[in-house]
Amino acid sequence: MGHETILLHNPVLYEFEAMIEEFDPEFVLVNGHGGKNAVIVSDRHVILGIRGYSEELNLEVKGENVELMRGRDVYLWTCWAGRELAPALIRACAKSVVAYTAPFLWASADIPIPQRDHIAEPTFRAALEYPLRLFSG
Repeated sequence: MGHETILLHNPVLYEFEAMIEEFDPEFVLVNGHGGKNAVIVSDRHVILGIRGYSEELNLEVKGENVELMRGRDVYLWTCWAGRELAPALIRACAKSVVAYTAPFLWASADIPIPQRDHIAEPTFRAALEYPLRLFSG
């Protein structure tokens, strides 16, 4: 079973939405900083969210785009997104959603690449088990 991978580094909203619409992926892994109702990337761009104030991100989310995940398997590899965003994705008919309801943390030896950090690597590997198992059938 083959899979096509599209990797977006720090996308703005229109880039994220355009890639979802163009490639129509079955599985979407979103990694960034999460709040209860949104996910942002490093430039503080909301790429997936529902309206409302996010205390965790200290920002007001002004729009919603959860319908983009309709019929898809979604992994929100962020803090807090399991509180409100994940249930909203399920209501918008996402096929499945995995998300965290608390901060996603791991210990580190201060090596920036988790795979090379002997302390962070086991948690990093465990966090990727869901998408790896999903891909392998």
